[in-house]
Amino acid sequence: MNREKNSNWLAIGKLYREHGLKGEMTFKLFSPDGNPPKKGEKILIQCGEKEMQSHVEKISPHKEGFLILLENINSPNEAKNFRQATLLVSKQKIKPKKGEALLVDLIGFEVCDMLGASLGFLKGLEGNTAKVFLVVEHKEGKSFLVPDQSLWIKKIDSTQKQIWLELPEGYLETFL
Repeated sequence: MNREKNSNWLAIGKLYREHGLKGEMTFKLFSPDGNPPKKGEKILIQCGEKEMQSHVEKISPHKEGFLILLENINSPNEAKNFRQATLLVSKQKIKPKKGEALLVDLIGFEVCDMLGASLGFLKGLEGNTAKVFLVVEHKEGKSFLVPDQSLWIKKIDSTQKQIWLELPEGYLETFL
């Protein structure tokens, strides 16, 4: 995804398989704490290099995720073209609590240990419906993962654009 082109959109989950005869698909959120899009909400579907805007016609809980029916996808054959597609919503629809930020807005921040030594920069995010990880590109060029949890992330300074981590002893060495 072109980050500049889609900076107003936020990836919230993935479409998986077609379900039923109307073109519904199974959908899972990346974050277990996330909110699914609402009926009528405008969304962006990204499948490889292709993108398509649509609206949610119907959404309902299903097993560990949701069943979602999107405008202009009317059959299982049409839905099949969107397997593994990423579903994005407008960032304006996501309202972080006061004093909090969206993780995606922290990309590019410097990552430091609790002594102030630079460990690298936040390169991106990875995860699934159970856990999100910060991808940190170390100053030596290798990347390592940090779970998104307060046990490891001790401070985020938006003014200085820094994230302060407390890593277990020996953790970095397993990646570098």
